[in-house]
Amino acid sequence: MTTASPRRGLDTGQALRISLVGAGAWARTAHLTALAERGGVEFAGVFDPDRARASATADEFGFAATCDSMDALLAVPADACIIASPAAHHADQALAALRSGRHVLLEKPMTNSADSAWDIAREAAERDLSVMLAFGWNYSAVFEAATRTLTAHPIGELEHAVLHMASGTHDLLSGTSTNSSGRDDRPAVSATWTDPALSGGGYGNAQLSHGLGLLFGLVDAAASDLAVITRPGPRPGIELGLGVVGRLGDAATLAVSATSYRQPVRQQLDLRLFGSQGFLGLDLRRDVVWRIDADGTEVVEQLAAGAGAYPGTAPARAFADLLNGVSTLNASDATVGARATEVLDAVRAAA
Repeated sequence: MTTASPRRGLDTGQALRISLVGAGAWARTAHLTALAERGGVEFAGVFDPDRARASATADEFGFAATCDSMDALLAVPADACIIASPAAHHADQALAALRSGRHVLLEKPMTNSADSAWDIAREAAERDLSVMLAFGWNYSAVFEAATRTLTAHPIGELEHAVLHMASGTHDLLSGTSTNSSGRDDRPAVSATWTDPALSGGGYGNAQLSHGLGLLFGLVDAAASDLAVITRPGPRPGIELGLGVVGRLGDAATLAVSATSYRQPVRQQLDLRLFGSQGFLGLDLRRDVVWRIDADGTEVVEQLAAGAGAYPGTAPARAFADLLNGVSTLNASDATVGARATEVLDAVRAAA
């Protein structure tokens, strides 16, 4: 995790000017809705290749300009840019936004290659700009409880990590549903989920990216020596399930299990960290964090019902708070995103 200097050069009391690339269902339902409710934000320019969708978004949220290209968008003055386009475009668009002096909130997955993800990380660092990945769980009560527990009760040197994730995205990834946001009036563009030329993959990019963001937000180590198997779906290059084993850091081992299932119910996400001095577990389906010391003493923190549900509006709120100096926390920075992308590279290769 990294922190940012308050306001990053924005004048106190000045509204945060934000542009948008990709006016799809999720961007409108999660990011724009969160910022509109928060206040203190001006919507500058919006760009989407579908001009009707861009115009409708501009009308709904009050964008000052509707743009027909990325260059036109970058000509509209803004402090930050939300990039919620298909994954295939993330690298070029994020780099362009950074080079124009904008902070970036970037939808998952970060990019479709680890090399381009690290290019973004380096560009942001060189320009002293913030990049935040839209990993909502990194701004949840479960994440806060986990970091609080790890600070009060360190688990020592990490020896093994297990990540399991499952979500009801079978129909979405199979192309028989366009419900990605829970809003019937805002259907997703199916190709962004089912065309690997746009999405870069299936369940890994679409969902496991969130779980990997959570893992690397808590564990400051990179994965390596990865072996992957996948369960293919009805469309080439779009896997519906996968398993990963490898190394985490210098000595720890890593095991990842992930699948899309048919029931559209709340996601499962379990993360278990085994260290030389203890164990930390998170079960987001059951809203619980627990810690076991080396002597067997167990401490359980039962959170409020629903605390582990995916908080879709949290990244945009956290991004605005970071840039406005309300918070200095970036729990899903470019390093977290790039490390997740390294794992997803292996998944894409296997798929």
